[in-house]
Amino acid sequence: MRRGRVLALGLMLLGLLVPALAQDADKINRTERAKIRDTRETMARLARDINLYQQIHNKFPDTLKTLVDTQLREDVPKDAWGRELSYELSTDTGFRLASLGADGKTGGDGANADIVWTRDGEQRTLSADEAAELERRRKEALFQAHRCVALREMVVAGTAVVNFRRERGAWPATLADARPTGNDEAQLAIQHCFGDPWGNPYQLRLLAHENFAIVCLGADGKEGGKDQDADFVITEKEVRPSYLRGGRFNRWGGRGRWWDWRADELASNIRRFKRLVGRLPADLTELTRPGLTKNGQPVIQSLPKDRHGRDYCYVTYGADEFYVVSLGKDGLEGGDGEDSDTVVPEPGTTGREYEEHEPPGEDQDALRAEVAREQALDIADKLVAHHAEKSAYPETLEAIKDKFPGEAVPLDPWDRPFAYALTRNDKGEVTGFTVTCLGRDGASGGEDSDADIVVNEKKETK
Repeated sequence: MRRGRVLALGLMLLGLLVPALAQDADKINRTERAKIRDTRETMARLARDINLYQQIHNKFPDTLKTLVDTQLREDVPKDAWGRELSYELSTDTGFRLASLGADGKTGGDGANADIVWTRDGEQRTLSADEAAELERRRKEALFQAHRCVALREMVVAGTAVVNFRRERGAWPATLADARPTGNDEAQLAIQHCFGDPWGNPYQLRLLAHENFAIVCLGADGKEGGKDQDADFVITEKEVRPSYLRGGRFNRWGGRGRWWDWRADELASNIRRFKRLVGRLPADLTELTRPGLTKNGQPVIQSLPKDRHGRDYCYVTYGADEFYVVSLGKDGLEGGDGEDSDTVVPEPGTTGREYEEHEPPGEDQDALRAEVAREQALDIADKLVAHHAEKSAYPETLEAIKDKFPGEAVPLDPWDRPFAYALTRNDKGEVTGFTVTCLGRDGASGGEDSDADIVVNEKKETK
């Protein structure tokens, strides 16, 4: 029986370290804490512009001044202590952007500690307490990702039970009796859904009133238990939506507000890595590592975050099977709306099935345009809410950044900033605004995926 392995990225993710970091912050006076915070915010924005330059030019800028020369920035900022930020290219991390802290010297603790950013975000040397806190939170995230995948697999196994009943007129005696035995790719994908991420088989329980349950025995593989060892169950009620669709997940037809195109692209890049390197990546950071492919180029330059600013979890089973998991806004398995989870590929399906069920004529850039329109509408919602609160539209989108995950205005699906402009009447009075995505080509005008997407204060799009 297979055993799963889950890797959650973001070893230096500040969101996971807030409680531990607060302990260190108590040792730093208020003035220095404010300077550290301001420097981090400055460097976060600068690192975002560096990554944006890379997306446009397929390389990182040679110097920070290059960002000014190419009009991505008006100037090169200094840290909060008035010192120049150091910047150098790196074969391992793309670039290294650093402030030397309060003392202006390499190394140090507290306010004197260096602040370092790379293409993958801020990097920090963890104290023992920080490392322990990070490990605890990572283990919880790993379990939630395991549970998320397990529940999706249990639905697939339950659908096989229903199909067994339809074909033979009786329920299977055990869950293994309903497991398909074919060797084609689709059958193998379903077979994978009969064992849990901890290497134990799911259990079938026949219930009264022609009902049944699929049971996962938790991390310990034993009945009962608490916390991560606790059993969890689904019944025919949870399985029903799947078999009413003929046993398939309605991936394309059901795509809506919470569809995660970045998870789809990340899964595609994992498959590409396997084709180029001959194995699945050991962890997602290998996708950004140069020197592993034959041409020496990384598969992607930087790893995406989910729509809530968190790193994706990467789940592997053996040498060939993997899942990309986002746990929604709450960071827990389950939930609706913004708390809904994403698992790609959907358990019980194959990459080939995903390609075959893509609607005719739909390509990735067309999907990105659809996402851009939704993003622009979301930005417009927040601008209108700002006007309702302040009786004025903001001068820049930075004024509403705290309304977004990670307190950063999202980039469009081509990783470019949305253009924002106020509209005025003949008297110069502000009457509204436009939010614009310049499409695939990043230039005004164009057709199809190159066409501009413009949203105004009335939520009208064109």
